[in-house]
Amino acid sequence: MAEGLFLAGCESTIQPTLNTKVSALYAGATIEVDLVGINTSEYQIWKAKSVNDYFTSDDQFRDAAVKQTLYFGEQKKSSQTFSSSDPIWTQWVAKGCAFVVVIADLPGYVKDEQVDRRRQLIPLDSKLWSGAPSDITITVSPTGIQLLPSPEVVDF
Repeated sequence: MAEGLFLAGCESTIQPTLNTKVSALYAGATIEVDLVGINTSEYQIWKAKSVNDYFTSDDQFRDAAVKQTLYFGEQKKSSQTFSSSDPIWTQWVAKGCAFVVVIADLPGYVKDEQVDRRRQLIPLDSKLWSGAPSDITITVSPTGIQLLPSPEVVDF
């Protein structure tokens, strides 16, 4: 079994390294990006959660999330890697993680009425990908979050 490709006990699941980079348009801006492992029962809750509320200082939902927070800004790297061997994957596997939610606090972002692109969903089911990626690049820009490669179809 290749490192980073599968979650323990489930051969149809991926466990990719997540390479997160921030657009040069955000040079010097303070940005927080949370990577949150969720299971299928949490999907609708995360889909409905307001990103603005999530990033308030007293949000208990964020406090309780099993997450890794990446910090970008002055004197910080513009790209960071979250390894497929990071210990938090063990916690995510234990709770039946089926998705990683990428959620970012972006200065100046104006939410579209239909979609809040500050939040993206990375499905961990290998059937939702053209090939099982061992690395996914997450790009954070003023227009939101983009994934490369992209999953086949995900409604989030």
